[in-house]
Parts: sequence; C-alpha cells; structure tokens
Amino acid sequence: MPDRRPLRGLTAAALGAVLLSGCAGHARKAAPPAPRPMAPAPMPLAALGARLATALPGAAITIGTDAARATLPAATLFPPDGAALRDGAAATLEPLAWLLRECGTCTAEIVAYTDAIGTASQNQQSSELRATAIAAALRSAGIDGTRLAARGAGAGQPLAASDTPAHRQLNRRIEIFMRP
Repeated sequence: MPDRRPLRGLTAAALGAVLLSGCAGHARKAAPPAPRPMAPAPMPLAALGARLATALPGAAITIGTDAARATLPAATLFPPDGAALRDGAAATLEPLAWLLRECGTCTAEIVAYTDAIGTASQNQQSSELRATAIAAALRSAGIDGTRLAARGAGAGQPLAASDTPAHRQLNRRIEIFMRP
C-alpha cells in the first residue's frame, strides 16, 4: 500500500521542481526548430513587364532576355534643360517605388539619355544628374539603394538623329531596366 502521508518540509519551489522534472528515465524532447522563411521566388519577366506598364502608364515597355525595360520621355520627369525633378515627379515615380517594394528581389537600373545639342561633356553630366535624381527619389520613397543603379549615357544610343525638335525629344529619355 502506498504511503499517503502528506509531504512535510517541501517548499513549493521544490515541489514544483519535482513535478516539472518529469519521471526519471524520460528525457524531455526539445521542440523542433521553427521553419526558415523561404526566399520569395523571382517574378517572371512577363509579369514584371505587365506590372511595370501599370506602374508607369505611357511608358514604352519591352521585355528582354534578363530585364523588363520602361522607356519614358525625359520631359515627364525633368524640365528641358534641367536635372532637378519637376514638381509632381515624385508622384509619377511612386508607383515604381511601390512595384520595387512589392517585388523585394527586383533591382532597377536607371539610364538617362540626352539629345546631341551641347557638348558631349555637358550631355554626359546632365544625363548622370538626371539618373541620380531618379535614384534619389526612389531611395526617399524607401527603396534600398543597393537595389538601384543609376548611370548617364549622354547622347549615346540615340533613337533618331537630333536634326529636328521632335527627334531631339525622342532622344531625351529615361530607361528603367527592372530585373527579377
């Protein structure tokens, strides 16, 4: 017959330790480690291009082998001879920032072009300042700068001869290459 006498002299802490220790010979199993979150899958280029078209209405969208490209007239974001963003340009770029936030693995390369009016040095500097201004606006919108690249291409790779005002306007453009 088991001993049913009350335990005397055992403190509540000692009793708790006895109860929590479990039965002798039974080891406690450690909880399995929490599963690691999976990295998001890269967005397919076609889907990225479609979302880029939504984010930047009016931009010409092309899908390449490794990137979706949006081409915008520079006048959308900049005054004709300036490198500072127009008033309201941040609102134009906000949907692009939203897309970059949504696609956490995507990167963006911003390339600015000028027309051939002016010296090569002036055009290069202007295009670099414009590309940098767009990248700065995206960083201000919360995009990590390591996901952004900005470069100026000056008057290189023109779409048309710079012989008419309409052709010069075509050459003054911003290209944004989004990569998954």
